[in-house]
Amino acid sequence: MSFQSPLLLLGLLAIPMLIGLYLSSQRRRRAYAVRFTNLALLNQVMGKGPGFRRHLPAILFIAGIAGLLLSMSRPQATIRIPKGQTNVMLAVDVSGSMAATDVQPTRIEAAIAAGVTDIGENRVQEARGKHAQVRSVATWHLVGHLQTNKAAQAAALFDAVHSVDGERVARALAERRPAEREPLAALIEVELTGQPGRSGVTEDGAERLVRVVVGLPGIHLMGLMTIAPKVDTPEQARPAFVRLKHLRDRLEQACGWPLPELSMGMSDDFEVAVEEGATMVRIGRTIFSSAPAGRQAP
Repeated sequence: MSFQSPLLLLGLLAIPMLIGLYLSSQRRRRAYAVRFTNLALLNQVMGKGPGFRRHLPAILFIAGIAGLLLSMSRPQATIRIPKGQTNVMLAVDVSGSMAATDVQPTRIEAAIAAGVTDIGENRVQEARGKHAQVRSVATWHLVGHLQTNKAAQAAALFDAVHSVDGERVARALAERRPAEREPLAALIEVELTGQPGRSGVTEDGAERLVRVVVGLPGIHLMGLMTIAPKVDTPEQARPAFVRLKHLRDRLEQACGWPLPELSMGMSDDFEVAVEEGATMVRIGRTIFSSAPAGRQAP
């Protein structure tokens, strides 16, 4: 259970603390003035002996403090990975498109402290500021569309780019990757919805792009990425994930290059994506906040 209002939370947790403090001021059982609706239950509890009666106020007080501390921990969201899937990487999306307000560096630090190891960002310019302010070690992923004129910055900032969708941007990333760093992990974005305005290479053009990227120094092709169409239920997104998995299998056979990573699935449909073979899921809204009405967030 997650409490969204700190005042409500404090009010609820104050009850056992106040009871504990009140009872501690009483030395005799007959002096208890607290009115319980079930006096038989009180008699049963208090009949456990003088030792229990003596420690009950402290127990109630400590329970209240412990509940307060636990409830203030971050993040509070629970991500459930389908049973039997243990090799899925969670890229926590902290991009500004995810919520009404951007995810601040302090919250990113809190997520890393809670065990998050991979951070996703949609925009190069936003990642620059966050990357400079976040001191904790994490792997940074660019999961949004990348323009060629931003490739030099992306090659320096990120550890992985999920959105390689053409030869020009692939060559720009390879040429501008700092020589002292490991090759940039790259995934080819494939557009499977047929909807106008979507970025990504087509299924028919994917093989050619794979062959180009494999031959470039400075980047290492790891797999494929796709964004499912906007649908009413997660199940309706399944065909897109199945198509990407089958495309990956065909490309591995045709090109002779392993493509172990499938980056697919966001907050609304990641469970279905994992069932269909996703090895990376991009989740932000489920962890940090609710997306504004009318917008689809990771």
